[in-house]
Amino acid sequence: MTMPPLTVTIAREGRVCVLSVSGELDIATTPTLTRQAAAVLQDPAERLIIDLSGLEFLDCCGVRALAAVARAAPPGCPVLVRGAGTRARRILDLLAVPLERPGTVSLDRAEWLILEAQVLRSWSRETRTHSRVLAAQAHQGRRDARSESTRLAAALRESRTGQGP
Repeated sequence: MTMPPLTVTIAREGRVCVLSVSGELDIATTPTLTRQAAAVLQDPAERLIIDLSGLEFLDCCGVRALAAVARAAPPGCPVLVRGAGTRARRILDLLAVPLERPGTVSLDRAEWLILEAQVLRSWSRETRTHSRVLAAQAHQGRRDARSESTRLAAALRESRTGQGP
């Protein structure tokens, strides 16, 4: 079984940067992560969210690369990790590599709420898009099933009446 290639997606919503990592993060794919993360971190963010929900494999080199990304975030920028699966959490815990760090930017409660709203809005858009794709696939599947059912019913009627094609 082959593992999926590494995909790094970067989304900015105002002052929040979401770095989504999916696929396999190992010695062969870490350069992709570090290269893309370095490019995005050139533009300062007030919060960096590392989304690992799509990560299917993680080795020690991948952990080191994630730690380097977290350290490369601007001073005072909080780094949050979201969506890490059980396996990824276990590896991070075993290696005692902290990826998250609190921010030192003094934001009042309203600014934090705005940042949270931006993140939620971004995830909401992504979920809505994914839901639309799934609904379209389901609709196409039902349409295909109906046409197959109609074809089979016609073939059954023809076989009962003795009329061949």
